[in-house]
Amino acid sequence: RGGLAGFSEGRLPWRCQCDREPSSCCIEGGHCSLQPRLSGEMGGTALTAERPNQRQEGAVQFLLTLSALNLLNFADRYVLSAVKDPVQKELHLTDLESSIPAGAMVFAYVIFAMMFGFLSDRTSLDRRIILACAAAVWSAATTLAGLSQSFMQLLICRSFVGIGEAAYMTIATPMISDFFPVAERNAAYMVFSIAGPLGGAIGFGAGSGIASAFGWRAAFGACGIPGLIAAAFMLGCNDPVKGINDGTLHLEHHATSQSSNEEVGGVLVRILSNQHWLAATGGFIANSFAIGGMADWYETFLIRRLDIHLSSAGLVVGVATVIGGVGGAVLGSRTASFFQSRWHNAYFLVCALYTVPGAFFICMAVNYLRNKYITCLCLMLGEICFFTCQAPITTISVSAMPVKLRARASGLQIFLSHILGDIISPPIIGLISDNCGSLQLGLQLCWLMLLVSGFTWWCGYRCLDDLKFDDEAEEDANHLSQELRLVS
Repeated sequence: RGGLAGFSEGRLPWRCQCDREPSSCCIEGGHCSLQPRLSGEMGGTALTAERPNQRQEGAVQFLLTLSALNLLNFADRYVLSAVKDPVQKELHLTDLESSIPAGAMVFAYVIFAMMFGFLSDRTSLDRRIILACAAAVWSAATTLAGLSQSFMQLLICRSFVGIGEAAYMTIATPMISDFFPVAERNAAYMVFSIAGPLGGAIGFGAGSGIASAFGWRAAFGACGIPGLIAAAFMLGCNDPVKGINDGTLHLEHHATSQSSNEEVGGVLVRILSNQHWLAATGGFIANSFAIGGMADWYETFLIRRLDIHLSSAGLVVGVATVIGGVGGAVLGSRTASFFQSRWHNAYFLVCALYTVPGAFFICMAVNYLRNKYITCLCLMLGEICFFTCQAPITTISVSAMPVKLRARASGLQIFLSHILGDIISPPIIGLISDNCGSLQLGLQLCWLMLLVSGFTWWCGYRCLDDLKFDDEAEEDANHLSQELRLVS
């Protein structure tokens, strides 16, 4: 009873079988057993705080479900780039205009990511419902984009894709950290990251193939409809307590109200004053610029310069994306984990070093056009280096931030990396192509920005101390675990 005095007044996410709070029943000598406080009538469960600093129940199921949705997310995101050429011809769009719908999607994405980040940190809404609804919104918007008869209709549909993805990505990343302890997060984020390039490959390969056979409108339906079905599976997952694996529980009343009353300006200052987060985000911005430019324009570049058919160009980009993305995610995660105990700031250093060969291979893919097989090989090797940063930098970004700020920090990172990255890179490249008559000239920015990202992470390696996880967190979590056993 004495040990739980600080956790009274309904601050823990459980209730007694008699439906009274622990403070009014169990602590006063009642003998009711504790039951999880459910967040809704669904297959999954809102977990209790009985297992701090370890993998939570249902973690693998959640990770696989989330990764499947991430795969469909990226397929929906890149299907427009895969069918850009026929869409451009049918709707009579210039190179600049053809890049605006993708930019509108990302713009809506980053604006609403901030909103959903604050919403997630400051409320106790069931995160599974938000994730399921988000997947349904972006999938429906992708399907409806195939019915567009004008530039404006396409623009609106792609904007709603961005809104759905914003809710999903802002909440998904911090939720993984609640399911997995610190030692397992790099591997968990690797699995989650692999789904991205797999989905991108499906978007490019299946999108261009279906467009060649049945028209570009069918490609949107083929990519959007599966997401509507997959969204329902999220409701069958569990929902862990926020901060359970960091020794800092997200308490439903006092801690949440204290976070709610914090000024927005104060939150931004706290996030932006975190140097590890700043270095990770700065590199992400430049990396996002390069990836966005290549993803939106390289297939069109192959069609124009190498006279490759739409389906063949989509297949080339799709294969390069899946091999490069999966290989890069695994390579970056494994290399960073191997050198973590051997090198100072290994996560930053590994990511910085991989950008050098990455920039070289992307430069070759853009400029060496004498042999299309060598060109495609360089694209694949460049994409391997592109994606090595995903798991290590995400691990730094999440683990360096206090638990109650993670969703907002994730939302802000999404906002900055896109508003300064892949929102502006496709229009800039398209504008250069329109004004100079050379898409190849615009694509030079991609490998240059990859070097900028590497320099930023190199500065993080050289100038910052090793990222230390809070030693008191484990002690606090162990203490809480002992208190819970006393109650049981």
